[in-house]
Amino acid sequence: MDAAEKAEYSKQLLSLIPESGSSVGNVRLREKLKESLRKSGIEVTDQDYWSLRDSLIDEGLIEQGRGRGGSVHRIIVSSAPSIDAAPTVGAIPTATISEPIAQRILESDLYEPFLKAIIEGYVKENASSDSCLR
Repeated sequence: MDAAEKAEYSKQLLSLIPESGSSVGNVRLREKLKESLRKSGIEVTDQDYWSLRDSLIDEGLIEQGRGRGGSVHRIIVSSAPSIDAAPTVGAIPTATISEPIAQRILESDLYEPFLKAIIEGYVKENASSDSCLR
C-alpha cells in the first residue's frame, strides 16, 4: 500500500470510529473496514488494519482501550473556552490555547471534588463523622 492509499484508508478507518469517544473493538472495527473497502474492490489484510490503526494512534487521533481483542476510541478534542464562559465549581480545567487539544483528566484533579462530594453528601446523609476525612 502506497502513501496515498494509506492516507485514504486511514481516513476511512477513522470514519468508522464513533466521534463521541465511545470505544469500538478491534475485531469489529477490522471487519467493518474490510467490508467497507471490499465494496470498492479493495482487499485489506489484518496486517494492513494494524498498520492503519497504529498510524492513527501515532497521529494522536485515537487511543487504545481495553476489551477482549482490544479496542480503540477517538480522542475527544475541545477548542479553547470562550471568554464569556464562567468556570463552575468542580469543573474540569481546559486548556486556554487557540489550537484544539486532546482533553485529558488527571487523577489528582479528581481528589478535591470527590472529597467535597463525600463530606457534603455522603457524610451528612449518613450522619457520619467527617473527622476521618480531614
